[in-house]
Amino acid sequence: MPQLTQLQVKTRLMDRGLAPRQARIGSAIALCEAPTEVVLDPPCSDFSLIGDQALANDKWGYSYGGFQIRSLREQKGTGGIRDEDQLLKVAFNLDSTVAIFRSQGWWPWSTFRFGQYEAYLQDLFPPPPGTYTVVGGDTLSGIAEKLHAGWTWEDLARVNGLHEPYSIFIGQSLLLP
Repeated sequence: MPQLTQLQVKTRLMDRGLAPRQARIGSAIALCEAPTEVVLDPPCSDFSLIGDQALANDKWGYSYGGFQIRSLREQKGTGGIRDEDQLLKVAFNLDSTVAIFRSQGWWPWSTFRFGQYEAYLQDLFPPPPGTYTVVGGDTLSGIAEKLHAGWTWEDLARVNGLHEPYSIFIGQSLLLP
């Protein structure tokens, strides 16, 4: 199961010709698109992840790898950038990512369009005072423990209007009690 840290993804994107800032944004997108199932420190992107299975149809297949690139049925076995036979290979997934980025920017990734990637670039996008930005693996109790603020996860849930099942997501901004 290939898992890459944000720095490893950034470095590999730069090796493929992306500028440092673009590679950094790309590395944050990968952490949002394919977070590891088990929380790791530092966080990693799971390049063995297969997603979007319910969205597959005659034209589009599953999404693969750290960047969750949606496969295109007509490219199967061709070596095209959306070839499902190749997208689980880390190098191919990264090459395909760079090709897509060069033609469309980061726009095809919803985690870019909706700003979730900013959770992994908090030096560039600091959360407003009195808030916390959720990253992969966070739980309400973990956030309360991490911040040592004297309030409980229940206080955090109450202030944010959260109820069972207390779901939070990467990039979500939480008010602090």
